[in-house]
Amino acid sequence: MSHPTPHKPWTNGELFTFRLVFIFLLVLSIPFDRLLFESVKNAPFSFETAFQLFTYRTSFVPESQKVNQPFTGYWNWLIALGIALAGTVIWHFADKGKVKEYNRLYYFLRVFIRIRLALAVATTGIVKLLPLQLPKPSLSDYHTEYGDFLSWKIYYLSTSITFAGYVPAIGLLELLGGILLLFRKQLLSARGF
Repeated sequence: MSHPTPHKPWTNGELFTFRLVFIFLLVLSIPFDRLLFESVKNAPFSFETAFQLFTYRTSFVPESQKVNQPFTGYWNWLIALGIALAGTVIWHFADKGKVKEYNRLYYFLRVFIRIRLALAVATTGIVKLLPLQLPKPSLSDYHTEYGDFLSWKIYYLSTSITFAGYVPAIGLLELLGGILLLFRKQLLSARGF
C-alpha cells in the first residue's frame, strides 16, 4: 500500500496565474446583478428564470448592438481582468507566502466552471431544440429592409429558415454537450465509454 505523496509546491508564476484566473472566472461567472435576483425572486420558478440564471453574463458596461462596433463586448472582460489583477495583488499580500499550492481550490474551481458551463450550454440547447431562440421569420421580418437588421438578427433569420434541420441539430448537440460536461472523464472511461 503506497502512502500519499505531499503536493509539490507551486512556483510563484503558477500561484499568480491561478489567483488571477480564479478571480477572473468568478467575476464572470457569478451573477452580481441585483435586478436579476429581484426578477427571479418575484417570479415563479420556470424555465425562463432558470435560463436567465444559467446564461447570465456579467456586464459592467452595456454592450452595443450596432454592427459597426464588434469589440464593445470585450470592455466587460477588460474590467473583470482589472478586478482580477487588483484581487490577485491583494490576495498575494494577504497570503504572505504561507500557501504553497492551491490544488483543492483548483479542483473546486474546475467543478464550478464545468457545472456552470454545462447548465448554460444545456439550457441554450433546449431553447434551440424547441425553436424558441431561432424562430421562423414573422411577417414584419419579411417587410423589414435587410440593412435595418442587426448582425445577430440576420444570422438568426438565415439559420431558422433552413430546411435541413440545423437548429434542432445544433440544439441537440448543445444539450448533449451540456449533459456530458456533468460527467468526469474518469467516470466515463471506467464504464467502458
